[in-house]
Parts: sequence; structure tokens; C-alpha cells
Amino acid sequence: MFAAAALLAVSPAAALARTDIARNVLPPGEFGGVPTTSHSTDQIPPYDALTPLRGNVTQPDIFRLFKPEDFKPIGASTVENTGRPGLKILRDSFGVPHIYGQTRADTWFGAGFVAAEDRGLLLRLGRNPARAAVADIPGVNAFALVTGGGVYLPSKQAEDLVTSEQQKLVAAYGAKGQQMLVDFDAYAEGVTAGFRHTGAPLAQPWDRNDVIAVAAFIGSIFGNGGGTEAQNADLLARLQARLGRAQGTGAFQDLLQPNDPETQTTTARRFPYGSASGGATAGSPAIDAGSEQAAPNMPLSGAPSPPAPRLMSNFLVVGPNRSANRDPLAVMGPQLGYFYPEIVFEGDLHGPGINAQGSLVPGGGATSSSVARRTTPGASPRRATTTATSSSSSSATRTAPRRREAPTTTSTRASAG
Repeated sequence: MFAAAALLAVSPAAALARTDIARNVLPPGEFGGVPTTSHSTDQIPPYDALTPLRGNVTQPDIFRLFKPEDFKPIGASTVENTGRPGLKILRDSFGVPHIYGQTRADTWFGAGFVAAEDRGLLLRLGRNPARAAVADIPGVNAFALVTGGGVYLPSKQAEDLVTSEQQKLVAAYGAKGQQMLVDFDAYAEGVTAGFRHTGAPLAQPWDRNDVIAVAAFIGSIFGNGGGTEAQNADLLARLQARLGRAQGTGAFQDLLQPNDPETQTTTARRFPYGSASGGATAGSPAIDAGSEQAAPNMPLSGAPSPPAPRLMSNFLVVGPNRSANRDPLAVMGPQLGYFYPEIVFEGDLHGPGINAQGSLVPGGGATSSSVARRTTPGASPRRATTTATSSSSSSATRTAPRRREAPTTTSTRASAG
């Protein structure tokens, strides 16, 4: 779980000029190995302090409980010894790596180096099962292979399939595709060096096929499930309009099936755990029955075309011109849930064409979310329109009431990709 907040503060003195502020908290911690360290647990207290606040989180609470995400190390820092002259890595007081490379290759080497340090356990567990995600083997859940900790040995055909993706990248993206492969090589070299630095075993050096396979694995997780939240809200609204609020809500909850009698459990004892719906939630407004419409996929020709395949996260956004209080609304994914070690970890990358801070995907060499400039290996950086992204189990944008003296917007946003 990676929670973040973007604050857009407006003051009269600034003549309504917005100042973007980004803050985050990573409850499972920066370090995700065994045995745990202080950086496995040091972000739990501030995150846990959010729980009793529920829907009453204020801007001061965010400043108090979320870490600043501003390209600067927090507190006292230590220097990592990577053995690479063009690379400097600073670890701040939360263990977050701040990577500064003289060349692009230096930066991606550093990203791989810290991935091996902070998520080495996941890398070893997921290296081979990630090949199953590339092949999309029927009936095989790549994520279950990783979390199960079993042994999976990919066939030569599976490895050849991963290798074929290299040429497809070049064919699809030309020079950028070739740059991606160069970046993959630098990242893989960093992963290998990171394992060597920690003394953890690695059967063979990390390579570009490992980077491609892990990227496919991550895509197989975030590219499935979800996306029907608006349709569900519309169904609830229709049921309430037809049956009345109480009966309509009851019918909707009957369809939820929150309790599965056949599911595996670890306890036979019953205990209270909220309710089926949890009641009204700030930032999750009900929609008017029948108002949800799917936008057609319109190519440049202007003629409707078949729906495009779903890629990565889903999201729902409402512009300020359609918002009652003139503040934008957003509901975004993915929902990572609660794991240790968490799939993502935090990093701050700087190098030629690269300035990014946010959650990083271990082994795949990509930033899944970031602040200011977002980059992936081989891709040109582009300016982000907002300053914080997150991945959380409940990722809904919430807007504070607009006040004349100092209107503010607080939001929690999630994205991958």
C-alpha cells in the first residue's frame, strides 16, 4: 500500500495562484526483507494515526502524518557505497533512496541497485514466475506462484517468448524502443550489483529478459479486475429510485455477497468487521440513476471503433466545471492492499531526462507513480498535471469544502502505468 496526498492550496495573497504540494506514506516501509529493520515499520505509526480520523482528515493532518515528497532527503542521510563513480545514492531518515546519476545509465543502475537492496526477497521469488505472466498460461496465476514461494522453472519456449518481446519493443517504438533496452541493461546491471552488495544469493545475473518479464507480471496484476465502480453506483441509484432508499440499499447489499461460506478462513470465531457498505463515504458521491454513460473510443477519423483493450489501471474523473463546489473529483486505482513486503517501494531518481519521485516497481525498472516528471526506461519525461500519485486499498479523491478566504483541495490519487 502506498498512500499519497496532493494538496492544491490557494491564498488571496497569491492572487489565486495554486501551489502544488505532494506528500506520501508507505505503511509497509521502505525495506521489505527478512529479517525486518527499523525501515520496515517506521511509517506504520503515522499511517495508523489516520484510521481514527476516518472521513475527517484535514490539511494539517496530512502535513503531520504524511512525508514530504519534494525531491529532498528527509532528515539525516547516509551515502550508499555502490562502487560506480558517476552515481550517488543518499538514504534519508526513512531509508528512502535519492539517486543522482551523471548519465542516464548511472541513474537506472542506481534504481536497480536499490531494488535489490529493498525488495531482494520479492525479486528472487518472482523472477521465474514472471515468465508465466508473459506467456499468459491458461489456468496459471503468476501472482499465486510468487506468493506461494514454490519452484517454477520456465521452459525454453517461455524464455524465447520473453526474448521476442525485445524486438517488438524496437519495432513498435523505434529509437525509443532501443533506448528502453539500453536502460533495461543498465537497470539489470544495478540489480546484480545490489545483490552482490547485500551478499544475498542470485543464481545468475539479472538481465533485460528479467526486466521485461517483471513488467509483464506487474501488468497482469494491475490490468485485471475493477473498473465497474460507476456501473455499480448506477445500479444502486436505480434500485433506490425504484424500491425506496432503504429497500433499494438492502437489495444492493444482497447482491454484494460479502460473506462467502466456502472461502478458506483462519478462524471459526465470528467478530464485527464494519458493515456491507460502510455507510456514506466522503468523496464517494452517489450518481443520478441512468446518468452513467460510456464514452465511445473515437479514433482520429471521428468514426466510432471497437472498444480498446483495457490497459493497466482504471480511473474515474470529474472536471471542475461539472463539480458542485468547482473542485475536481477523481477515483483511481490500482488497489495494492496490505502486504509485507509491499510490491512497490519509494525512490527519487535524477539524471539526464529523468526527475521522478514516487513508488517504484522492483525488478521491472519503471516508476509506477511519481511526482513532477514521470519517466519509464527509454521514454521521454513529461510534465505531470498533478503532483502526487498513490496506490492504496481505498483510493478515492476527496475534496475539502471551498472557503472564500483560503480554498483548499485535498486528494488521494492512485495510478500505475
